[in-house]
Amino acid sequence: MVTRHGGYLLEIPDDWIDLRRFETLLPQGRQARREGDDERASRLLRSALSLWRGPVLLDIDAGHLLQSHITRISDARLEAVEQLMETELRLGRHLDIVGELSEIVAANPYHENLHALLMVALYRSSRCWQALQIFDRLRTTLAQELGIDPSPKLQRLHSALLNGDPTLEDPAPRQGLLLDSFAA
Repeated sequence: MVTRHGGYLLEIPDDWIDLRRFETLLPQGRQARREGDDERASRLLRSALSLWRGPVLLDIDAGHLLQSHITRISDARLEAVEQLMETELRLGRHLDIVGELSEIVAANPYHENLHALLMVALYRSSRCWQALQIFDRLRTTLAQELGIDPSPKLQRLHSALLNGDPTLEDPAPRQGLLLDSFAA
């Protein structure tokens, strides 16, 4: 603690602050993914996400400036979740993540790539019928609440599920997000 004019200043090392640790681990996880080290990426991303205990500044009445920081931090968390789930699929851990991914999808009802990841995890777990239900539920939600259809990429994934496309079994697509695998 440091004495300053008008009060005290508590100096805390960056590695004691969860947000700073998260902001260090996330790029390390991204780098490990780019290098193809999925085991390391999984560990780093899980470590980063283990620092979260709930929504950012849950009980704080945030003004406009603070709200933009909350949004940025929340988006980074969602990105980490998405990258982790995709990494777990590449590692063939589809059975392990179905429950976790189902909860994440329920909390993010419009996020198409999370839905796609869950659909693939279910398909690889021999639960194609549930993967198709996920698509139908998302399509209905998007239509009723937003007046839109699922993206063409998600529609192609749906078609691939219906046709038993063998590329769905490949646990290690190396390009970006899973939906990119179904780009035209």
